[in-house]
Amino acid sequence: MPDGDEWQEARSGRDVEFAWCRACGSTSGVTRLVDRLERGGLATRETAPGDRRSTYAVLTAAGADKIDQALPAYSDAVRHWLIDQLTPEQLDGLLAALRILRDRLRPDSATITPPMAEDRTGTAAG
Repeated sequence: MPDGDEWQEARSGRDVEFAWCRACGSTSGVTRLVDRLERGGLATRETAPGDRRSTYAVLTAAGADKIDQALPAYSDAVRHWLIDQLTPEQLDGLLAALRILRDRLRPDSATITPPMAEDRTGTAAG
């Protein structure tokens, strides 16, 4: 998971896309999602610099706080239901496959350096 500084930098960048939204459904579905985030005070819409046809959904401070609150439980669930279910070899294979897909789908994307790998006991692997 990204640390606080990397997360702050990633969510404040104007070139960040909600690619996961595109995978979730139609553009009208994304519009409804952003509408709900706006009503909840969690995001705002901003016109893209240099392109009036494009709009960015930008997290507010309240939206960032919600993510910060949810992240520990989310991380625990991912660890329990995904990472802990795989052998180290299976996890290495999954990560290699995901990196290939990431690089092919978005070769220009900036990568966030993952924290040091931990073994299943929570101690740093060496």
